[in-house]
Amino acid sequence: MLNDLDEQKSGQGSSSNGDATQKGRANKPAFFLTILLALVIVAASYYIWTLNNKIEALTEQTQKTEVAHKHQVKQLEQEIASLKQQLAQLQADNQKLQLENQMLKDQLATQPKAEEKPVEVAQQPVAPVSKPKPKAKPKKKVTSSLAKKEEPKIAVTIHKLTPEELAQRKLISAEQALDKNDMQSAEKYLAEALVLTPDNKEARMKLATLYFARGANSAAHSTLAQGIAIDFTDKDYRMLKARVYMKQGNFEAAYDTLAPLEDITKQDYQVLLANVAQGISKYDKAALAFQRLISMQPEAGRWYLGLATAQDQMGQFEAAVKSYKQALDMGNLAKPSADFVKQRLVALGE
Repeated sequence: MLNDLDEQKSGQGSSSNGDATQKGRANKPAFFLTILLALVIVAASYYIWTLNNKIEALTEQTQKTEVAHKHQVKQLEQEIASLKQQLAQLQADNQKLQLENQMLKDQLATQPKAEEKPVEVAQQPVAPVSKPKPKAKPKKKVTSSLAKKEEPKIAVTIHKLTPEELAQRKLISAEQALDKNDMQSAEKYLAEALVLTPDNKEARMKLATLYFARGANSAAHSTLAQGIAIDFTDKDYRMLKARVYMKQGNFEAAYDTLAPLEDITKQDYQVLLANVAQGISKYDKAALAFQRLISMQPEAGRWYLGLATAQDQMGQFEAAVKSYKQALDMGNLAKPSADFVKQRLVALGE
């Protein structure tokens, strides 16, 4: 019996040892997997950290590159602006040199040609040959000399043309170009005359008229504006400038051009001012212009008619009736105008 018990214990012991061995073998793969997983996580973390560092470095480099690029672009823009300014200055200097060269040519063309005096040559006669003495060789004495050449004297009188004289020549050249229907050359000569004498009204008016005739309205406005800046009270510059605006349909600008001299006692100026004022419904200003015309030419019925029309438009009917009647009383209205006056008087209850 004791032997049986010992065998059972030994059997149980060997069974326990087998189970422990099997458990140890089963735990080894799990341990290795855990270590492997930890290594993978560490490697992935290191890779991500490295990648982030690269991205940050690349971003910083890109930002620096953009800043440098913007700085280079700004420098290039500044250099381009400087070059443009230098080019404009060179063009202006070149134009000035061309004008001075032309002025010098004009001056040289007016200088009298120098006259050279002929060189006089004086020749002494040959001395006579003396008779030979006995037993002596004859000797010939010949003396010949030329008088010293006199230096030719050149008298040159230089007359330096004034800017006004040069401008007058440009005007003559412009007239000749116009006779040949060469408008481009005429504009060129007139522009050169204005460079020489900016206050040359004749040249400025002709140049502005040529610009206006070919539709260069901006050039015409600029030329006339410069004239007005030189002489604020000049009516001709303002009238031509107003007509250019009217041709463009800009009656407001035309009125603003004429208004500063609205009190001027010039008939053509007041007529233009009245027409422009009526064109923009400034009937009060038109009425004032017609009143000035009446004071300048009280026997003209058309000025009373213009005044009556302006008063009629403003609703000043009593004043309009009076002006209409005065227009008829002058007896110098054209038949269509007289018929219109009669119709308006009937309409106004007269």
